[in-house]
Amino acid sequence: MQLECIARDAELVEKSLADLKRLGDLLHSSCTSAMQEFEEQLKENPTDGKGPGKRRGPTIKISGVQVNVKAIIQHEEDFEILSKAIPKDAEEKKKFRLSSRVKAAHFDVDWTVEEDSRLLLGIVEHGYGNWELIKSDPELQLADKILPGETEKKPQAKHLQTRSDYLLKLLKKEVEKKESGQGDEVCN
Repeated sequence: MQLECIARDAELVEKSLADLKRLGDLLHSSCTSAMQEFEEQLKENPTDGKGPGKRRGPTIKISGVQVNVKAIIQHEEDFEILSKAIPKDAEEKKKFRLSSRVKAAHFDVDWTVEEDSRLLLGIVEHGYGNWELIKSDPELQLADKILPGETEKKPQAKHLQTRSDYLLKLLKKEVEKKESGQGDEVCN
């Protein structure tokens, strides 16, 4: 399912899944190599990572497209956490709820852990950053909650991105606790 979502988002639906998989593998291996080289350079010369733009990490070009390596690797890690935390079974997936205490969202709509959980489910189903698709998914019940018509009302895309990043970090801690045997269940 994820590969089809990626193909649709990248407007590559006419490409074969095998071609997309090869592209994904190329992207992954290129990012992994670039990050290893970057870290080795930092070990050899620690001042290399201190200039403007260096904090974001390395970038690579694939078919003329510049790629932020650190962001790709982070998203891969985030999706790995999501795949561990969110059940595969459709009925169990509907019951998924974050069990951690979350900080208030401070949006212009009522927002609870229920919406946070649905936002994560939307990311699994439609991909990170696909807020319009997440909003339009009737099962997620977020149509009246995200991307309100008035652009000054929260949450807009940048707020959803910040909230998602926070929730993913929180979920990572939950999964790590569960895997180490220290925590309760990740979902109810």
